[in-house]
Amino acid sequence: MTDEATADFLAAAAVETFQPHVGTAFRVGAGEDPTVVLTLTEAQAVSLGDVEAPGPDGPRAPFSLVFTGPAANPLAQGTYALEHRVLGRFDLFLVPVGMDETGRQYEAAFA
Repeated sequence: MTDEATADFLAAAAVETFQPHVGTAFRVGAGEDPTVVLTLTEAQAVSLGDVEAPGPDGPRAPFSLVFTGPAANPLAQGTYALEHRVLGRFDLFLVPVGMDETGRQYEAAFA
């Protein structure tokens, strides 16, 4: 996606955009050899009281995405190109938020 297309996709995205894809793979990086493969493990609405962010079709409720990746080769906090077989390619700001027996967790928050 171009920068403009990524911005449009993310501006229009809602928790419902991602919920059907929980449990599926998102490739970080491009090409046949991605940097790492993350699995979307959570897509949840976030309650911030009456706060809503403007979207192209009106306000959108805040939400967060949690991805799980391998314990090896951790990603630093930053913006990464993610690619999904249905959603396509887009840039997302990921923050490392923890690690457990399943791997490292990363969160993307949408306000």
